[in-house]
Amino acid sequence: MQVVPSKMLRNRLSWLVVGGVAVVLLAAAVDALRSSGSKTATSNGALSQVREGEERGTGDAAPTTGIDTTDASLERCTAQQLGLQAERLGGGPVLALAHVRGSPCRTPRIRIDISLFDRKGGRVQAYTDIQQAFAPTSLSPNVEVIAGFQVTYLCGGRKPRRFVAEARPYVVRGWLPRGYGGCLDDLGP
Repeated sequence: MQVVPSKMLRNRLSWLVVGGVAVVLLAAAVDALRSSGSKTATSNGALSQVREGEERGTGDAAPTTGIDTTDASLERCTAQQLGLQAERLGGGPVLALAHVRGSPCRTPRIRIDISLFDRKGGRVQAYTDIQQAFAPTSLSPNVEVIAGFQVTYLCGGRKPRRFVAEARPYVVRGWLPRGYGGCLDDLGP
């Protein structure tokens, strides 16, 4: 067993936290850029989505395009309208809950669980830093919400190489990028 000075431990954990925040911010920026419609400012300073071929009228009327994320009048999404995908963003893995078919709908809170495995399929004890769930929201066609994650495992142990993510009823499998994640020395007694 090797003793790790607390300063070194804080340094490693700080870099993991900074890396996680950077991944989330990068994911948000890419999501904003991938928007299918253009965004225009309304008269009250808010943004509304304008689809190709549509124009906003003048005056202070509420926008007729786009989706309000608190719109309770939308039907709840069915399992066939959404899909879970594993993607890479900024060199790290992200989970994307995507609206794949049908009309706009609203999602409930969808819990996220991730299991990590080594190259041979054996379960690996590791910590994943990911949000607990996809928050309730409204989705329209070609829109997705993402959740990036970091992996931390014990140094000298088996390294996680594969993952299985569940956001019931959706399941996706993926490979972690080579060298992804950080190891942490055992600080046990």
